[in-house]
Amino acid sequence: MIITQGANTIYGEKASLAFETGDANVTGNVRYVDNTMTMYGSKLDYNFNTQRLDVYNARILSDFYVVLGEQLSRVGKNEIYGRDAEYSTCKDCPESWSVFGREIRITVGEYIRIKHAYIKVNGVVVLYIPYIVLPIKKDRETGLLFPSFGLNVDEGVRFQQPFFWAISPHMDMTLTPGYFGNRGFGGEVEFRHTPQDGLWYHFDSLMINDGIYLPGKVERDKSGTEVNRNFYQWEHHYNTSSDFNHHFMFNQARDFDVLRDFQYYTGNKILGPDTGAEGFFEFRKDQLQLSIEAGLRENLLFESPTEFDDRYVQILPRVSLDFNTFTLFQPQVTGLDKISFGGHIDHTIFKQNNTIENRFIRNAHRINANPYLIFNIGQIGPVNIETRSELDYQYYHFPEEREARYFQKHALLQETELSITLDKVFGLSYREFIPSEMLKVEKNNVKKKKSNIIGDLPSLEEAGNNAYEILHNSYQHSQVFKLRHIFLADDSLKGSEAFADQIRTNEGVFDPIDNIRAEEFRALNETSRTGLPVTNTLEFQWNNRLLRKSVNKRSDFYQDDRGLRENFNYSSKASFNVSQGINLDLDTDADGKKLDIDERLTRLLINTNFSINRTSINLSEYYFWSTRESILQTSISQNFSFGSFSAFGRYNSFRVPTDKFVGYSANISFSDLLTAFTTWEYDLSQKFTNQSQYGFTYRPRNNCWIFQFAYLKSIAEKRVTFNFLFNFGNNTFTGVMDNEG
Repeated sequence: MIITQGANTIYGEKASLAFETGDANVTGNVRYVDNTMTMYGSKLDYNFNTQRLDVYNARILSDFYVVLGEQLSRVGKNEIYGRDAEYSTCKDCPESWSVFGREIRITVGEYIRIKHAYIKVNGVVVLYIPYIVLPIKKDRETGLLFPSFGLNVDEGVRFQQPFFWAISPHMDMTLTPGYFGNRGFGGEVEFRHTPQDGLWYHFDSLMINDGIYLPGKVERDKSGTEVNRNFYQWEHHYNTSSDFNHHFMFNQARDFDVLRDFQYYTGNKILGPDTGAEGFFEFRKDQLQLSIEAGLRENLLFESPTEFDDRYVQILPRVSLDFNTFTLFQPQVTGLDKISFGGHIDHTIFKQNNTIENRFIRNAHRINANPYLIFNIGQIGPVNIETRSELDYQYYHFPEEREARYFQKHALLQETELSITLDKVFGLSYREFIPSEMLKVEKNNVKKKKSNIIGDLPSLEEAGNNAYEILHNSYQHSQVFKLRHIFLADDSLKGSEAFADQIRTNEGVFDPIDNIRAEEFRALNETSRTGLPVTNTLEFQWNNRLLRKSVNKRSDFYQDDRGLRENFNYSSKASFNVSQGINLDLDTDADGKKLDIDERLTRLLINTNFSINRTSINLSEYYFWSTRESILQTSISQNFSFGSFSAFGRYNSFRVPTDKFVGYSANISFSDLLTAFTTWEYDLSQKFTNQSQYGFTYRPRNNCWIFQFAYLKSIAEKRVTFNFLFNFGNNTFTGVMDNEG
């Protein structure tokens, strides 16, 4: 039977109706449906006058949640009340995770309020909360979020209860008071605001009265006193269009040890070796880009956790102007195809918080300019010829020096390149359709097999004019042979001799721009070491690349404004590159002895990568003939149907001790539910494990929750972590537990 009243409908097997009172009793697989939810049960009482609804052995099914209870009653137009009921977002299996409550009150489309709530995972209670409010509508709502807690063997239990405050449609805040075991009480504050498109603000803060910490103290027993510790970060971004954008970030810690003691909070907020303020403004047009950047930073690699490193050099500020390469004129005559111009210029102020000019000059104003001209000679037969002239100029002013207050250097770099490109295409990329009648099947060789399929399958002949699709790929092998000559046409220094001696050492330069170009190759840094000497060097390159062209499965040749290129996919399958230089200035050594050819050779570079099906291999090798040293990085990865494995190795003989590391990472899916993962890194020089991690992830098929367990061991710490993450709808997983010890 079916009873309807406006948009509401009641289904059941048997019903009795009292017209005088408006009471209806429905039994047997009852169902109540309106425009917000569906209620199932074994028995239903409904009053047409008051619209009160009582459902027994009830189940409420909505778009985003499920509620189960012995009796659920609709006591108002949008109010549902129940006792001893359970709430979950897992519609297919509420036992995956749920919140059981002694009392549940649902405001349809608004909130679910639960008294004496028990968080259950697979029927097991893991957490008790006296009162909890859960939003059940799409809009952001003010209320308590799920708590999180952790366990550290040395420090005790950490418990945090976040409160979300929806201040306005474009502004909200999360307040998270917490108890941090033996460390004491503290809290977190997070503020977010997006007042308009292209503009947002974000503020984070952690504060705690720490009962364990004292500067220099390494034990984790209680210190007998409390230290007010904090970390806070402000970040905002502004862009009005693609032509202008601005970004600013400021973070500060009361002591640097906060970053170690609260890694769960600060780990993704500290991206370098310092804290403080930094920001930039950037304006872009088609042919130029203007930017201003500055920062006031605190050095984290400092012996005192609370003091400022006055030796740290700040950038206050740097103003840069870049000119994109553009064509000056294009005569397109034999011997000169076109002439292009581009360049960069910047003014940087290097400043210490307190001037300390002991060993090195650390306060300076620097102007750096790098204009260049490119002469494209064009094609002479199969050879393309191009030459580039670049001026490398720097001027320094030292405001704190009494004598020799300036220094300047410039170099004129001339680079000429001859290149030949050879391409060969294998095959044709297209989609082939073969009509079914063209496929021949020997009927006599086809034996009927027993099958559990009900009915008969159509034979190949009965398939009509169906066509079978075959996709064909094509490959392109591209070879580029290059001969480059790099020559330092002019190089001069003028001004402060002290600063000239300073920038001849790694410790004395502000950045690689300060290197003296004629002596740059002798500098002890990897950037210049892996490059080529610019004085007078001839380089040979052989570059190979294999591209695959495949048909796009969603291509449509008949759609308007679609070209043929858009119907294909292009991917790089392999590459192999070789680069070798020879220093033409080196002929004899200091004693006048003629050098062998390998002593005149600069570094040899070989890099290659290729992928075949599920296997990928990468290798990069720098070999230095004169010293027989090398820098090597290699990796291999393999994907399987049940997981993946990757391994790496790196070797650098220039570092002391020699940098020799190997490692791997792997994950194995034992089933759709359980995946194990591990990472490992080993130092072959020091003969110890640098870092290792082992763990697993359990994710049930209903996608309602995830459990993660891991053991992490590094030089700095040992940690056991496990997380519960629950799906609160639309695949938004939120962790409620993060334990470490």
